[in-house]
Amino acid sequence: MRYQLKMFWTVCLGIGLCVLVWELFKPVPAPVNGVYRQPGRWYHLKRLVFLGLLKLRQRKKRKEKSLKEGNVGYGLSVTDPEKMEESPPLLEHPHAIDSVYFGGFNKDGIYFVARVARRRGRYAEVWLYLHVPGVGDFHHPVHPDTLISNVTPGTLTAGGLKIEMLDPMVRWRVSFNGLLRKGVCKELDKKEGSLVHTKFSFTWKAVTDPFNFDTDVNPKALADGIAREGWTREFFNRLQRDHQTHYEQWGELSGRLQVGGVEEQSLRLKSVRDHSYGVRDWRSIYRYVIHFIFTEDGTIIQVGVVSLPENMSHLKVGYVMFPSAQTFSVEDTDIQLWRIAPDEGPLNEYSFSFKAGELKFDVEVKGEVTPEFYHHEDRGSHIYEKCSRFVVNGRPAYGITEFHYRNMNGPSYTLPSCLPLLCEPRDLPSELDEALTLPFTEEACGSSPLVGGKGAQLGLLSSIQHKEDFVVTKGFSITLNAYRQQLQRESSIVTAITKIEESFRIGTIQDTQSRCSDTVEAIAGSTITDSVRAAILSSMEEVFGADFEHSCVAVRSSASGEDGTEASGAGQMETFLGVSGIDKVLESVSRCWASAYSFQAVQYRRQNGQPIRVLVGVVIQEMVKSEVSGVLFTNHPVTGSADHMVIDASYGLGEAVVSGKTTPDSITVIRDWTDKVTVQSKQIGAKKLRIMVKEGGGLEERSVSGEDMCCLSDSQIQQLCQIGIKLEKYFGSPRDIEWALAGDQFYLLQARPITTLEEVTDEDLIHEFDDPLITDQEWLTTGNISEMLPGATTPLTYSLFASAIDLSCLVSKTCFYSQQCT
Repeated sequence: MRYQLKMFWTVCLGIGLCVLVWELFKPVPAPVNGVYRQPGRWYHLKRLVFLGLLKLRQRKKRKEKSLKEGNVGYGLSVTDPEKMEESPPLLEHPHAIDSVYFGGFNKDGIYFVARVARRRGRYAEVWLYLHVPGVGDFHHPVHPDTLISNVTPGTLTAGGLKIEMLDPMVRWRVSFNGLLRKGVCKELDKKEGSLVHTKFSFTWKAVTDPFNFDTDVNPKALADGIAREGWTREFFNRLQRDHQTHYEQWGELSGRLQVGGVEEQSLRLKSVRDHSYGVRDWRSIYRYVIHFIFTEDGTIIQVGVVSLPENMSHLKVGYVMFPSAQTFSVEDTDIQLWRIAPDEGPLNEYSFSFKAGELKFDVEVKGEVTPEFYHHEDRGSHIYEKCSRFVVNGRPAYGITEFHYRNMNGPSYTLPSCLPLLCEPRDLPSELDEALTLPFTEEACGSSPLVGGKGAQLGLLSSIQHKEDFVVTKGFSITLNAYRQQLQRESSIVTAITKIEESFRIGTIQDTQSRCSDTVEAIAGSTITDSVRAAILSSMEEVFGADFEHSCVAVRSSASGEDGTEASGAGQMETFLGVSGIDKVLESVSRCWASAYSFQAVQYRRQNGQPIRVLVGVVIQEMVKSEVSGVLFTNHPVTGSADHMVIDASYGLGEAVVSGKTTPDSITVIRDWTDKVTVQSKQIGAKKLRIMVKEGGGLEERSVSGEDMCCLSDSQIQQLCQIGIKLEKYFGSPRDIEWALAGDQFYLLQARPITTLEEVTDEDLIHEFDDPLITDQEWLTTGNISEMLPGATTPLTYSLFASAIDLSCLVSKTCFYSQQCT
C-alpha cells in the first residue's frame, strides 16, 4: 500500500514537472492580427486561479446579499434600483459618460434605435434611426456624426430626442418631434435625402430583471479573457481605473408613430434597454460585436465579444433569458472578431455557436440595412448598427447586431460650439433673502425663489443682452420677501387666504368665488408697509433716475411657480401698463399682489397641481413705446413640432390682442436643421386699431392704416427668429417669447418655457396600465373568469376548456431541441 502511494505521488510529481516544463518552453502564440491575444504560457493555470478567486468573491457577495433586504434581481454591486437608474453627476474626467440606449424591433421588420449619452459640458451623443417597411429609412440629421451641442446638463435630451425615466426599472418614455432625414446616411461630406417631419412617443415597460455586467458576467468567460493577458500591476490597475457601470434590461416599446404624411400607426416593439455610466473613450475599444436577439417563443439572447487591447483583447459576454424568467450567462462562444469583423467592414452573413446554462446554441446571422455612427471630433469610433434576421437552433428570430471599429483615419472635424447655459444662480449670500427689491442687472435677480418666475426670467435675459441683438428695458423686481412682510402685518389677509383653501374642501364653487373676491379686495385695499414702500421709492430713483415720477412703467406680477416648466400661469394675474407717478405705481403693486387670489388664478393653480397659497413678486419695468409687439414660439405651440416657429404680431402694445380688440398676424416659419428659417405662411389679421402709451401715462387707442399688410417685414421675421433660436440654445429648451419692436430694435419682455409640449397624450392615458407581452403569442385580458363562465360549470365544459388551453400552449410553445417540450 505504501509502495502504491509512493508511486502515485511520483507519477503526479512527474506529470506536474512535465506540465511545468511544457508551460515554460512552449511557444507563445502571436496575437491574431497583432491584437487578439490567444491562450499562451500559463493560460490554464491563470484561468484556474482567477476562476477560483471569482467563485470566492461571488460566494462572499451572496452571503452579504442574504443579509440585506429588498435586494432581488438587481445584481450585487448596487442594491437600490432607483440609484442604478438615476442620472448621476458626471465624473471629473474628459470621457465621463451617462448613456441610455433603446433598440426595438418586431417580426414585421420594423427597427428602431434611440440613444442619448450625456457628456461633459453641454454636449451629448445621439443615435436615432427608424426603419419602417414600405415607408423608408429615417435618421437624425446630424448623422453619421453624433455629437450635439447646447443640451441641458443633467437630462437625457439632445437634438429633439428625449429619454426620461418614469419608474425605476419599470417604465421609461422615449419621444421625438422634429425632422429626420430620409435614407441611410453613411457619407461624411454628402448628406442627401429630404427632411421629413417625424413624431413619436413610446413608453417602454420592462419584462425582465436587469442583467448587471458588473456582477453577472459568467466567471468562466471572464477568467478566459483575463487569462489571455499578461499579468502585471499596471494591467490590474487599468481594469479598476477604466470601470463603468453597465446593465441591460428587456421590455416592450409601445406608442404612436407619425412619419410625414403617412397615416399614424400604433407600434409594439420588443426592446432592449442599455444603461451605462462611468468613463468611456470609444477609441480605447479596438473592436466589438454584440448581438441582440429575440426569438418567437420569447427567449432573449445577448452574446458578443469585446476587444480592448489595453485591458482584455478577447472578452466573451452575454446571457440568455427564457420566458420562464430563468437567466443564464454566456459561458463560451466561438465568435472570432478577426473573421466576422475584418478591417474592410463587418460581414453581412455568418454563423457562430455559444454555450449558456449547459445548453448549446447555433446561430445564423443575416444583416440587412446598416446605419452608421461616428464618435469624437476625430471620428475615432465607427459604429455599424445592423438590422438583422437570425436563425437560432433552426428557429427564426430578429434583432440588432452592433459592431464597433476603432477608426484612426478620421477625418477630424470641429466640434459644434456651445453657449453658456442660462440658469438661475446658486449659493447666493443668505442676506439676499431679506432683500425687498432687486434690479434686473443684479445676478440675484435671476433667482425665482427670490423674485418669482417672471422677475427671474427678466434678470437672466438682462445678463446676456449685451452679447445679443436684443434689449431688456431697465427695471427691478419687488421680491417675494416684500410680499411676505406685507402678510405678516396684515393677519386678516392670511385668514382670508385660509378660508379660500377651506372652501375647496368643504364649500361650493360659489363659496370659493366669494372668498376669492373678498381676499382680492383685502389685499388691494391694504397699505403697503413702510419698509417696502421705502425700498420701492429707492429702486425707482436708482433705476429710472431722479425724475422717476414722470417715468412710464409696466407693473407686472411675478408669482412663485409662475412661468415655470410645468405651468406658465400666463394671463392669470394682472398687468398694468402705462403707469406713471409713485402713487399709481404703489396702487398697481397692491393690485398685482391681490390678483394672485382671483378665482381665475386660484382655480388655475388648483387644476395644475400647484398650491393655493403662493408668494407673489412684482416687476416694475420701463415701458417700450412699441410700434409692433407679439409672441414668438420657437416650437409650434399646438403640434410641438421643433421645425416650425410661430409668430403672432400686431401693431402697438400687445394689450390690443389680449383684450380681443384686434386679431394679430400669424406667421409660420420653417426652421431647418442648420437653423436656417423660411417663412411658410402669413395669415393677416384684422388689425383695425392699436393701443399706444400716452405721453403723460396711460393708454390710448388709435386706428390703423395698412391693416391688410403684415406688420413685420421678412427681414424683421428673420431677425426675430434668430433671437429665438439663440435663446432656445441659452436656456436649453423651447421658449415662449414676448417681444416688442421700436424702430429697428427688438425688446424682450419675457422668455418662458413652452409648457404645452410635455402634456400626456390620449395614447398614454389609454394604455397606461397595459402590461408588456413577452411574446406575440401572448394575450392579456381583463375579463373576469366568473363572468366568462357564469353559473355552475359542467364537467363537459371543464374538460373541453382545459384541453383547449393545454393544446394552445403546446402549439405556441417553441423548443430549441427536437424532443417534446413539457
